[in-house]
Amino acid sequence: MNKRRTSGLIVRLIDIVMLLLFGFISISTMDAKSKVRLSESTDMPQTNPDSLEILIIGIPENDVYLIESRDKRTGSAEIAIKGLENIKEYITVRNIDYLNRNKKMKVRIRTNWYLPIKYAMEIALHCDADSIEKGLDVRLVSRK
Repeated sequence: MNKRRTSGLIVRLIDIVMLLLFGFISISTMDAKSKVRLSESTDMPQTNPDSLEILIIGIPENDVYLIESRDKRTGSAEIAIKGLENIKEYITVRNIDYLNRNKKMKVRIRTNWYLPIKYAMEIALHCDADSIEKGLDVRLVSRK
């Protein structure tokens, strides 16, 4: 019986110490900011992130597609291309260019919730035909 009272008292003391600790942490401020050095693996070789290029395609309300390219070589740039067939041709040519440089291309398709899904699906199907990885971002904010 005495042992049981002691263990209950220790649990209560631990609770009080934890409450005090969290209280001090929550009211304290940090003056100096320092960079955190992340750990590095010695078992796995590092991959080269420069071998990946991302092509962001904005689905239009009219027939002009906006393209943002995040190319390490040429930098980030925006291009406007008119027509679905022209955008498909641009994706294919760009993919061949990346493959010739031993790089991989991914396509991100950005659209708004109120636009017809057929425009995004046409580009997604074209990417499937060319074996290009793709993602679909849908903006859910209203026009207001």
